[in-house]
Amino acid sequence: ALQSCKSVKPVVLINYTALGPRMGYVKNLARTLVSIIPSIEDYLFAFSYVFTKFPEDQKQSIHALFKETYESVAKDDSDHRYKALLADIANKTQKRVIAPDLLHDPPHELLEEVVDVKNFIRYPSDTFKPFLTENSKSAVRLQVHKHKADILLVFKHRNYQSAKIKLDELCALNNVLKNDSIERDYNDCVKKLTQEWNEKIEQAKYAFNKCITSPHEINKEDVLAYETIMNELKSADQLRSHLKEAICADSLVQNLNGQIDDLLREIKNNINNPNELKIHLDKLMQIGNCFSQFATLYTQACQTLANHLMNYVNDAKEYINTNKFEEFRNNLEKIAKILPLQSNLISLFDIKTQITNLETLLLTHLNNEMNKGIAVIKKGMKKDSNSNKEDVSDPLLIPIEKLDKYDIEVLETSTASLETAMN
Repeated sequence: ALQSCKSVKPVVLINYTALGPRMGYVKNLARTLVSIIPSIEDYLFAFSYVFTKFPEDQKQSIHALFKETYESVAKDDSDHRYKALLADIANKTQKRVIAPDLLHDPPHELLEEVVDVKNFIRYPSDTFKPFLTENSKSAVRLQVHKHKADILLVFKHRNYQSAKIKLDELCALNNVLKNDSIERDYNDCVKKLTQEWNEKIEQAKYAFNKCITSPHEINKEDVLAYETIMNELKSADQLRSHLKEAICADSLVQNLNGQIDDLLREIKNNINNPNELKIHLDKLMQIGNCFSQFATLYTQACQTLANHLMNYVNDAKEYINTNKFEEFRNNLEKIAKILPLQSNLISLFDIKTQITNLETLLLTHLNNEMNKGIAVIKKGMKKDSNSNKEDVSDPLLIPIEKLDKYDIEVLETSTASLETAMN
């Protein structure tokens, strides 16, 4: 606080009940002030000394008391700054003693004694330095250890905002006190948190990637667990201002994108492998349900599959028209193998309906071929009305007119089509 001020007026309060045996407490106070202001001799002009709770009969002896204290300092005491401060108290109390009755004297009188800006220390940031007594150092160590334990605990319970606040406080304290012990505890804390942070990210990646590459279906809970860790660490990314070597939380997003790319590649490669294809599509669907930005990828993958199946349907229709019944049968089997994926296709492609339509189309085609042949046969049949001796009940004995070339070709084509279909 002193270092952030523009100017400072040191006012030293000396309480009668806190002088200590042989002025021991006062001497400790003097040494503390010397530690706070290393070049105190240059700033003694700014100091004022206010004596409180002194009995009236003791106020007259204040100068003598501090003169004696100064003179009692061992001559071999090498701290000239300490001696200078005690001498300053003795000198100023010789001229005038400020010993107000804090309960009854008007406060403005005391303020008027100390508000003269000419006697202020300018640029206190260059004058004062942090200082801790042994008792204060012990208290600081205890507080630092408590902070360290609190940081590790709140981090474990995912309260990252509290962890950052306490790390900020430790860092600020170390910046002020420049204490090696505080710095060691801070660095140790950062090291442990960085290790836990990185392990958390790597474990999340490993568990998620294992589910994605597994030949089995993925559970919604597995995807939600990954999403939770990802959102949790992204919201805590500000903590990385302390954890310089911590893995960026965005690496979880990058890993997810990589797994999505792998899934899409597997879907493309297994377009004719319904068992593998369904597993990959279902995984993509689960991810899309948890991460809305990927929902369209699942829809697009299903649309691609539907388009692929429609190509089979169109090819099958063409095979019917060209009497390629073996190829037709193969395409029909490929379409039928995709039946387990009907739940993925939903309204994009009705597998059973398409199979039924193709079967109907085939039967219609075969009936047409058969009817063409029958029409040719009927055209060429002629009963011999003059022959009563023949057994007309046997169609093989019915004479047929000689067919022309076109009729023969039609009959041969129809017969060949029906024979091929039967095989």
